[in-house]
Amino acid sequence: MTATETILGDDANTYSVPVAANQVYEKGIISNPLIAKDLPAEVLKKSTNIVFTGSDSPSLPVNWRLAEAVSSLKALEAALVDVILQRRYGLEPHRVTINTDHASLFIFSTLLWTIDPSEGGENISPNSLRQANANLFKYFPSCDKHRMNASTHRNLATNIYKCADGRFFQAHGSLDPTPTLLNVGLKAEADEDTTVYEDAVKPFNEAFGKIDSQTLQQITDETRQAGTICHTVDEFLNSKHGKANAHVGLWEIRETANKLQEPRWWETPESQSGVSRPLAG
Repeated sequence: MTATETILGDDANTYSVPVAANQVYEKGIISNPLIAKDLPAEVLKKSTNIVFTGSDSPSLPVNWRLAEAVSSLKALEAALVDVILQRRYGLEPHRVTINTDHASLFIFSTLLWTIDPSEGGENISPNSLRQANANLFKYFPSCDKHRMNASTHRNLATNIYKCADGRFFQAHGSLDPTPTLLNVGLKAEADEDTTVYEDAVKPFNEAFGKIDSQTLQQITDETRQAGTICHTVDEFLNSKHGKANAHVGLWEIRETANKLQEPRWWETPESQSGVSRPLAG
């Protein structure tokens, strides 16, 4: 049985990332009335043959359904590009294959880079950012003016913690974590920083565990910091934030009339594209 033949289920034995990505694309995007109203007819009629492939299980350690989300968005992108090709050049609809493993790596590319990885090179990578600062900042000067990334302690200002009332709170240290740390009674700097996560996070669990979520939300709002109680889906939909965005899909389109830039196709160049003119056409 191939990945795309797998029946989508709730357990690890039947779940398939490609199948789930296809369902997100078909049900969550092109069949979603909040989005479908702005899509070309060709996309709604599925003129582009979108096929999802990849491993059934997630290939990267992410506790959200990142692969399914980014794969469905890349499928939408491909379908829209194919509409342009059909309308502008009169081409037949294409078959597009979305590899969910590759799509995941597209998002993860911001975390998986290495500078000068060759033998004898400097091998600067983000998984050892603070240890590699001397080499990294030789090429890219640090703009961390408020020392957001100066220590594990300051990094951990951004995380999800359990409060005294049992609710979870998403704290966010932003570019300057000091106000967030002070809001829960922690010091701006640790007495002794550690790279051992379990040791570094312990005072955070203790500090957040002493304050209830509503009180912390009020303090966060008053000090104008980023942070929110972790709401259930229904709680969010019934909140002011949720209600204000209830009519919005993935985007909103607000047309701004401009007679100097009316919608039109670009001119067909006299010289068609080739190996020496890859951007022509």
